[in-house]
Amino acid sequence: MKHRLTSRMLLGHPAERRTLGLGSLGLLGVLLPYTLALWRSMQGFDAAAQWGLHVEFWFALLGFALLGLQVIGSYIGNGINHNHSHRPTMATRNLNRIFNVVLTLIVGYPVSVLKIIHGLNHHGEFGSSRDWSGTHQLDSMSFGGLIRYTLRAFRSMNQPEAKARELRSRPALEREIRREARMLLVFVALLFTISPLTFLIITLPAWVLSNFAAVMINAIQHGGCDLKSPTHHSVNFTGSFYNFWLCNNGYHTWHHDHTDVHWSDLPARHREQLDRVLAPQLNQRNFLKYVWRAYGPGSTLSIKDPSKTPLLRAWPVQTEFDPTHPSLWVQDVSSPPAESSPPNSIPS
Repeated sequence: MKHRLTSRMLLGHPAERRTLGLGSLGLLGVLLPYTLALWRSMQGFDAAAQWGLHVEFWFALLGFALLGLQVIGSYIGNGINHNHSHRPTMATRNLNRIFNVVLTLIVGYPVSVLKIIHGLNHHGEFGSSRDWSGTHQLDSMSFGGLIRYTLRAFRSMNQPEAKARELRSRPALEREIRREARMLLVFVALLFTISPLTFLIITLPAWVLSNFAAVMINAIQHGGCDLKSPTHHSVNFTGSFYNFWLCNNGYHTWHHDHTDVHWSDLPARHREQLDRVLAPQLNQRNFLKYVWRAYGPGSTLSIKDPSKTPLLRAWPVQTEFDPTHPSLWVQDVSSPPAESSPPNSIPS
């Protein structure tokens, strides 16, 4: 008897159909510039000579549009990978390995590395100076502060000894990272062969910018919050547009304390358990409006972060992980978290 292949047999959760759709758009953003480059080379003509110099201007404008498209697609890919690293997207191990490779090609780095940087370190050391992406590296609530934070966080994440130590006890994860790295190198070589200029002016900058933004979002989600509070440690973005494209990554508080909950369930859990205990400042509908008010030129907000340490001591970051950190436990979701005092430094 023949069995029809259904999404239930392929996906870990029915909601992952959106993940696959958004991931396909991200991969299209990477491949589209090379499709156009191949088409242009196959035409065998000089556009400036045959169609006029103004055509080159439109090609340049198209290049900027393709750069923006890939930045957005790769950033969405980072959001997908965040969810995927906590709850695998596909239903089987082999399908998840394939999906890991696809995500790697979208974001430009071996995505399984996030399980160390984010899953072990950020969640395990949250609220301490041992968190490589911790907001103790955010020195001011300003755009300049966000840029400095991101550069410091990238430097703090460069912990080869700590990563090697964790991988020694996780040989399967190490093999997965190596597999993804090999596939990425082959992919980069192929793209560079098709069009070196496209890779250098579109793909490489897009990967850098999207990953820069993916690290910066951590400061926006936690900057100015009380990291020791059971409920007031994160800013949540509840707008439907933002959460559609980023698969509910805006609902950060419940995710941080219940990493086993699927992303599609986060809005309901947020409404049921957090709406009545969270300070209004921690529920923001418009992401861009909040960033402008909190970090723009008119912002006079200060940092409230119990883990704040002098910036000169932020490097090298200690590399010990604490596996007993409460954020790694599976907690009972039947009762709401205890109410705590709202932070003073988040804009209303």
